[in-house]
Amino acid sequence: MNGRMTFVREQLRAPKHPKYDAIHRALLTGFLSNGGTKGEGYEYFGARGGKFSIFPGSGLFASRPKWVMAAELVETTKLYARTCGGVQPQWIERAAMHLVERSYSEPRWDAKTGGAIATEKVTLYGLVLIPARVVPYGPINPKIAREIFIHHGLVLRELRTDGAFFRFNEALVREVELLEAKIRQRNLLADVATRFAFYEARVPAGVTNTVQFETWRRGAERENPRLLFMSKEDLLRADAPPITPENYPDKLSESGGGLKLPVTYRFEPGEVADGLTVAVPVAALSQLRPERYEWMVPGMLAEKIAALLKGLPGGLRRNFVPVPEWAKAAAEGLREKSEVSSEKSEGEEAVSLRDALAGWLSRKTGVEVNGGDFGAEGLPEYLRMNFRVMDDAGKVLGTGRDLGLLQRKLAREAVGSFAGIYQREFHRDGILKWDFGDLPESVTVQRFGMTIVAFPAVVDLRADWPAEHWQCGIRLLPSREAAEEGHRGGVRRLFWMEYRRDIKGLTGKLPDFGKMKLQYLLLGRSEELRVDLLTLIVDRALFGDGAAPRKQAEFEVLKREAALRLYETAEKVGALVGAILEEHLKLALLVEAEGKRFGSAGVDVHDQLLFLLVKHFLVKTPFRWLEYFPRYVAGMRARLEKLRQGGSGIVDRDREGMERVRPWWNRYLERKRQHDAVALVDGELELFRWMMEEWRVAVFAQELGTAVPVSERRMERQWERVRRVT
Repeated sequence: MNGRMTFVREQLRAPKHPKYDAIHRALLTGFLSNGGTKGEGYEYFGARGGKFSIFPGSGLFASRPKWVMAAELVETTKLYARTCGGVQPQWIERAAMHLVERSYSEPRWDAKTGGAIATEKVTLYGLVLIPARVVPYGPINPKIAREIFIHHGLVLRELRTDGAFFRFNEALVREVELLEAKIRQRNLLADVATRFAFYEARVPAGVTNTVQFETWRRGAERENPRLLFMSKEDLLRADAPPITPENYPDKLSESGGGLKLPVTYRFEPGEVADGLTVAVPVAALSQLRPERYEWMVPGMLAEKIAALLKGLPGGLRRNFVPVPEWAKAAAEGLREKSEVSSEKSEGEEAVSLRDALAGWLSRKTGVEVNGGDFGAEGLPEYLRMNFRVMDDAGKVLGTGRDLGLLQRKLAREAVGSFAGIYQREFHRDGILKWDFGDLPESVTVQRFGMTIVAFPAVVDLRADWPAEHWQCGIRLLPSREAAEEGHRGGVRRLFWMEYRRDIKGLTGKLPDFGKMKLQYLLLGRSEELRVDLLTLIVDRALFGDGAAPRKQAEFEVLKREAALRLYETAEKVGALVGAILEEHLKLALLVEAEGKRFGSAGVDVHDQLLFLLVKHFLVKTPFRWLEYFPRYVAGMRARLEKLRQGGSGIVDRDREGMERVRPWWNRYLERKRQHDAVALVDGELELFRWMMEEWRVAVFAQELGTAVPVSERRMERQWERVRRVT
């Protein structure tokens, strides 16, 4: 036994014959049915389902190679293979090329090879030689391989190619997918079969992989460069609705079209950015008006109106069924309003969708509908505009659908960012005279593909410095109102610097200026009165009720005319200021003498006076309303005089008057606070504020008359014009 084991070990250690592999490959041709592959233990699987074992005396018995070939198969107690040699299944495959059977499964796309591949199985007499080998599928089944190539490579855009058609068609697919997001449908893009048919009609039958395709394409494109270029009609399903840039614009504009902001569409229900998102540079944030963005885009107007109609109280809603038909008709009827709302220039009245819809419904049916009847709670998020605010570096500072909240949160960043936006010709210091030519009313500045409107102005830089250090500058400001106010002050300072000596002597020419200084001590310092008075005189002489000029030639003419009007204007302004201070003194003496007996009315008059005669009221108040100050103060005094004299029902009537006035005043204070928080200037709110003074005169001192007709109905109408801050 030991001798036997020694013999086996010596055989294992013996070196192979140099031509071992070649000899065995040659012998295979005569013993194809005597091959086998190792199973469990010492057993081998052979041809036609048979099994055998290596004869124990064989030199391969101990090593048990994976594949063997036997010179003979002898059956004793079991079937034994004698005179064995180790082989490879590939040798058997090559030797039996005419006998092996090949089957293919799992034909599929392979991005690495750029064509179709399949899994090949090779058997000989039922013995599996190659269980799973990946092979190119084109030579095996050209028809199916071509279909796989077209489907994956061209239709599903998995092909690697530098062909211009491929980039063009990809962009076209993305464009159609964007259209789907715009109309919020997932079935606009033509189905796979339609796109497959486009390529199938053009790609020849023999093309089954990338190499073949590229060879064919380069030749074909020399004759027809646009052979593989799709059109939008090729990608849209036949019954797709019309989607135009007018209904679904890629940019939204306002401020007369100067402010242009990109808008993106996403159809991802439940996601934060679902719907429409406007990209806003923080510098332009204060220019946005919430009313404009209530309208969304024209293509979505009918859907939003339908949602608003569904949100009406039941008693009103039943007047507008079926809702889809009313929504479609209202969208058509309000289309002009929508265009007006988006094209209003800054400072003009913006039209609220809710108010416009309420008015249209009321006119059509006679049913009274107000903008406040449309609840916002049930409105889907995608029907409210989303805003993405970015800084100058492209970093997102905030997102959300509440524009007013974003404006309040980012007010400081907006001011700081706009200060850094300038063009060389509109950023200058050290101006002592008009030597910069004409100044446009507005300019546009590009930021990350967005167009921002900016408003140039000559501004007074050193008003609080000694006269010898006065100077002006040119700046870009964020709003038309800010620019008009700043420019007026800058042009006024240019005139003042040129006619300094003439202006300096004005106060000495005013009648009763000494008396005015004493009366003003109740409000502030006499030097403050002198400066404000001179500023008002110069402003009236130079501009009157007009705007500050922006053309150099106009300024040259205007300044000479103003210089001739200075003293005449000083007399008129002095008379007005004297009357205001005289009425204020009378009121102050009355309050000092009997203030305690006036109770809540006295407190109300005190609050009214604080808001009327604010610090620098002479230059802060529009002259149109400043002229009425003597009457406003006289109205306060008349109210208190009535209470002082007493009489039947006087106190009750005054209390009733306060109940009529106070709610309007509280409304104003709250809205003014909201506007100030976002640096918003609204001329309609300013008008409402002065209508409040006229309303007080009408309620408490009707005998003095009013400058404009006022009533609760007129106050309500004016309030509807005031801009909301959502």
